[in-house]
Amino acid sequence: MHSMKKSKTLIFFLIISLLMTSSISILFAEDASEANKGITRLEFFKAVNASFGFTEASDKEYKDLTKDDESYEEIRKAVAAGYVQGYTDGTIRPEKLITRQEAAKIAAVACGLNNELSNSASGFADADEIDEWARNYVGIVKDRLIMTAFEDGTFGPQKHITAVEADEIIKKAKAQVTKDEDAVAGIKADYHMHMMSGEFSKIFKVLMGGDTSNGNLIEEYSGEKIISLLDSANIDAAFVVSNSYILGMDGIAGKDEYDDVKKENNYVAIQTAKYPDRLIGFFSFNPLKEYAEEEMERCYNELKLPGLKLHFTNSDVDLTNPEHLMKIQKLFKSAADKNIPILLHFRSRSPEFGKKDAEILIDEVIEKIPNLKLQIAHLGGWGGFDDAAVQVFSTFIEKYEKNPSLNKSNIYFDFSGVVVTEKERMEGVLEPITEEQADEIAEMMRKWGLSNMVVGSDWPFVVPKDYVDNVKKLLPLTEEELNTILSNDSAKVLFEKSMDNGVIKHPNLEELNKKFKDGVDYNTSFSIKF
Repeated sequence: MHSMKKSKTLIFFLIISLLMTSSISILFAEDASEANKGITRLEFFKAVNASFGFTEASDKEYKDLTKDDESYEEIRKAVAAGYVQGYTDGTIRPEKLITRQEAAKIAAVACGLNNELSNSASGFADADEIDEWARNYVGIVKDRLIMTAFEDGTFGPQKHITAVEADEIIKKAKAQVTKDEDAVAGIKADYHMHMMSGEFSKIFKVLMGGDTSNGNLIEEYSGEKIISLLDSANIDAAFVVSNSYILGMDGIAGKDEYDDVKKENNYVAIQTAKYPDRLIGFFSFNPLKEYAEEEMERCYNELKLPGLKLHFTNSDVDLTNPEHLMKIQKLFKSAADKNIPILLHFRSRSPEFGKKDAEILIDEVIEKIPNLKLQIAHLGGWGGFDDAAVQVFSTFIEKYEKNPSLNKSNIYFDFSGVVVTEKERMEGVLEPITEEQADEIAEMMRKWGLSNMVVGSDWPFVVPKDYVDNVKKLLPLTEEELNTILSNDSAKVLFEKSMDNGVIKHPNLEELNKKFKDGVDYNTSFSIKF
């Protein structure tokens, strides 16, 4: 470390922590006033290269760069790393002061986020001042909290970054690579992920009004894709659900509705059969349709899919409707008798949904079907943590505390889609959770029992790794509490009675390949007409 000169105060700005070589790269100013002056592109390149360990060099040449220049090697590394290409006139301009939008691109590319898509830059007060080439990068660093707005709501794309800002940007970008690796180690499962065929993804794009879901590209979500997401988060397994219930939604269902439903359930069976040790498949349908019981029999006995996913909002199920309640009681009893656990999106479309609905579910369904195994999604809501979700979750806590005959061991809550950040915000529908809401969520989880809580990303709502990170960052849970939730193995309880020698019922790929043809029985066009 440099010695301190009596005549001047040296202010050191650490750009990185220890590298693999245990060396430290330091950007420093000899006077405090230097700290708030702009830094050059070269200085920023040096710091990024050192922090991320970029050593590979490019042989690309520039008009204003020669082999004799001190900046030669650092620029070659920067170009090879892919975060800088130079200007259209063939120059690289190493001594030019770096702007905030340039830093945004470098930060996003350096930490491997450049393939994400984001529209968040439009939220800045000066969005029209952000160059087109930089808009996606600025959105990405905003979503990831690497760079944020000034107090006046502007981003300042053309402003120069200071040494202090450079330090903060690089630290936060580096954290995206190494963030919470220990915290996500040993996660038992992501208990709520959506799988979809390539053909279904076309429908989903129409429903979402675009090609992305919260920045995640809408495409085929195959078994291979799901496994890659799990691996990136060090997660062992996943509950993967079919979206067939959407194909039975009034207003969307086509003329060959039941065949459409079968096709997507077939796809999930084929894909989960490829990964029997890691993916547990849940078939789905609209429970109010005449074919509901028939499809449950087919999926469980023929496809050997072990779980059922129901979506009351999508299927317009309302338990305050006596006819709906009777159908649900019958279906749930049949599922329980077959030892089929149900992953339930419970919230209905009713604006009055809440405490009364939860009481009906407990008193008229759960208590009357004691062998029912249930995982209630989104803490009983539809994502976020609004008053309806609070009413449902608190009603379960209160009724189970007062009635010891109710068997809590058969009921799990997942909090997929609950921890909403600015990136997932849907104005008027899903709002980022506040600090007060985070405190309330954590306290209610403790009251219900952490051993009966499971985490789910609701992919493609959020990437699994990011959701776990958001949970760790935003919910005031102790490390022990968090580890309890992340290590919960609800599959052992939910599928206990349907196991064969300790193994969960699972589709057989060889059998399915003999019975179904790709492009005919699954991953083929639907009869839906928008």
